[in-house]
Amino acid sequence: MKKAGKIIAAIFASICIVVSIVTVGVAFFAKIAQEDPEAFTEEFYKSSSSFDNMSESEREIAEETMEDILNWILNLDHGKVLSQGIVGAILSIIILVTVLMNLPNMPIVTPAIACGASLVGAIYCGWLILIFMVITLFASGLVLLANMQNEKTN
Repeated sequence: MKKAGKIIAAIFASICIVVSIVTVGVAFFAKIAQEDPEAFTEEFYKSSSSFDNMSESEREIAEETMEDILNWILNLDHGKVLSQGIVGAILSIIILVTVLMNLPNMPIVTPAIACGASLVGAIYCGWLILIFMVITLFASGLVLLANMQNEKTN
């Protein structure tokens, strides 16, 4: 149970680091787009020239999708998304290090720190990061539970 928890937590904490970095990139992209929305909108619609080869129904769907993406980018709260990405990355690194750490004199403290970091990440970060944080919370909880059982037997 301990080994499986460590593996699962390490895998999903690593994925969460990548997702958090992508989130930070999206926040920076949205900030750039929001600084000059007219130029961004114009450039965004220039890329729609590839729709000429599509049928009318496909073109309508593609244009609606592009409009939704454009509105999402221009209305994104880049500061909030940026802070969620940075916090998610930092917490994921903490989870990764504390779950993989094997300190015989503190077997309960390090997985408890990982559980706490996972819980904070699940509460604070956006829904995509939240998915991975909840999985790391369960996995680091498994490690904590296994360590607590080992402490009782010793």
